Amino acid sequence: MSTSVVGSSRSLVEKRPEPRTEIPVERGICKLVDFGSAVALRESANESFATDEHMMTMNLGEFRGTPAYSAPEAFLQTDSVSHSSDLWSLAATLFHLASGQLPFPCNTPMEASMAIAGDLDQPPPDVRDAAPDELRASISSAFAELLKRGLQKRQQHRYRTADEFASALHACLVDLGEGEYTVFISYRSSSEKYHAELLFQALNNTSTPAGHRITVFLDTKRLVKGENWQEGFMGGLMRTLVAVPLVSSGFLQPLRRLQGKPDDPVDNVLVELSLIHALHACKSSALVSVYPIVVGQPRPPGDPLYPFSGNFFQDHGSILNEITDAVSPPSTETVRSYLSRQGLSNDVSESALAKGVRATAGSLLHRQAALLWDHTPPLDGDDDPEDELAFRALADPPDPPLDEWQFRALRKQLRALVPAIHEVIDRASATAARRER
Repeated sequence: MSTSVVGSSRSLVEKRPEPRTEIPVERGICKLVDFGSAVALRESANESFATDEHMMTMNLGEFRGTPAYSAPEAFLQTDSVSHSSDLWSLAATLFHLASGQLPFPCNTPMEASMAIAGDLDQPPPDVRDAAPDELRASISSAFAELLKRGLQKRQQHRYRTADEFASALHACLVDLGEGEYTVFISYRSSSEKYHAELLFQALNNTSTPAGHRITVFLDTKRLVKGENWQEGFMGGLMRTLVAVPLVSSGFLQPLRRLQGKPDDPVDNVLVELSLIHALHACKSSALVSVYPIVVGQPRPPGDPLYPFSGNFFQDHGSILNEITDAVSPPSTETVRSYLSRQGLSNDVSESALAKGVRATAGSLLHRQAALLWDHTPPLDGDDDPEDELAFRALADPPDPPLDEWQFRALRKQLRALVPAIHEVIDRASATAARRER
């Protein structure tokens, strides 16, 4: 990116930034190494368009550059090539690096010309639609929008300068959050951290049948170093359409230590659940729906259900009876204080905040929920049985632990839930639209 800035300041147009002309020199840094097709721009508007032949590569007639990465004007009017053309090529390169696909697929220079310059009113593609599943979830909305603007076919709709492009790209790197979220994943780190990450991978950046692009809040993906964690996740929940708690015995068991006394510890899962109930009861809140996923205990090798999980209600149906029905003051006060700072105290009824611990947790199990053990797709054809997350699950196991086959089964089960979650989101979106009207 810094090369584009320097090139702009020296009136050079590289004309073909692309993966082959950029090499990694250290982790996270790529440098442009080939200026063979760079051209010099005229110094003023009164000069005719000129090039220095020693800085120019002739590919086809007056066309210079690599077709698949060349801006539309490179095919149409070579005298309109400018710094904006380099930024288009850079956006095309970033699109390819992020997704593994060209923004405008082609196999020949002629196909490239038709795809890139044939219809100047064609909207740019969304990189999240082109990326494979294992990459799609990690692409932020801000980065996708940056590439859309960078790949606009008409020059006046792109970034005006390399500095402007660089600033927008830097913002994508330092800001992990979104303005609003479709789904908030609530989970207990000790037991469901890998469930949550797998659900994030399966769901984030997908599109529902009604065309809603899904952005998922998962604290490990959205919160930045140094940010107040509690404020961060509560802020994310405030801007979420659908809450998806992962309810398991590990999710609920720590609630048994609470006694409904002033010296109870603040339980962050209880804080999340209390805030979910308060926001769901508030008409001015963005939160419209709550869709729990009930998670059963992993079955050990030798069990008929292995590697899938058992039925939560059969194995742990009595756990709610071990949880106090009293209000836990520290957790409740944390929620009340947060709502006050957000100016929502008058919008949330006291009854929504005065629920006991058992009632707060139990209300999740009384909702129409997804039952993970009801989704047992075959494990044949698993295209990514070994990935970085799977190795982490083995090296730093949750409680209870997951072996390789249980992890693969869990991934399959959560992927199978995506259509149902899409349906919930489309209904919630329709409800939100009616509220706005």
